[in-house]
Amino acid sequence: MATQANLKENKSVYQTYGRRKSRGWSTEDDALLTQPFCHLDTDFKEDILPCFFPSNDSSGQRWLEIGFGHGEHLCAMAQAHPDWTFLGAEVFLSGLTSCAQSLVEQAIENVHITTIDARRILDHLPENSLDGVSLLFPDPWPKTRHEKRQMFSTNFVMTLKRVLKPKGIFRFASDAERYVEKVESIITKPAIGFRQLWKVTSPERPGLPDWPQTRYEAKALQAGRKCSYFHFESTKEDR
Repeated sequence: MATQANLKENKSVYQTYGRRKSRGWSTEDDALLTQPFCHLDTDFKEDILPCFFPSNDSSGQRWLEIGFGHGEHLCAMAQAHPDWTFLGAEVFLSGLTSCAQSLVEQAIENVHITTIDARRILDHLPENSLDGVSLLFPDPWPKTRHEKRQMFSTNFVMTLKRVLKPKGIFRFASDAERYVEKVESIITKPAIGFRQLWKVTSPERPGLPDWPQTRYEAKALQAGRKCSYFHFESTKEDR
């Protein structure tokens, strides 16, 4: 586990695949990245942690969304729960600016977004610090030779277990059947420390409680792909 104070020193721990900045980048996009809720490749402990865990505020839940895409789910959750604080991690700048635009237009003030790899964030979060983590429709990297690129792994789950509070929630959704099977095979092992509260699998959008739709999810459903949705709870006990 990375334990150094400055995340900049640990860039090589995790690797990002794909183009981080899209073609057609504009000066307006650059301006959005200067918003105070945007945190680029920065020092996590000195810059983001004080915003996400202010010393004078112990109220409300703290949620992390990993790979928020264009931010549809993240923004909708923040609007539905104005007393909660959300941190969104998205390594691709086009998604970050799209979400930033929505945050500005909708005057949402309880969200921070960053380009820091979510695994690096999880490594540095305090134990029992999160009420929930969402990983929705991550890239499944279906080819066997690319499996190591997948976000979900046993190490990832054990890190989740450390940072989630007792009865903390992990949400997962995917339209990739093999990826779904992998997640179930790992997280449902008794020794892992999670229990499945519910699972919904449907070719149509089910009536999920407090679960706004993402842009990718809408495309998957429109294409007729079967989507699976999971709600897991940490079983560790209060100390």
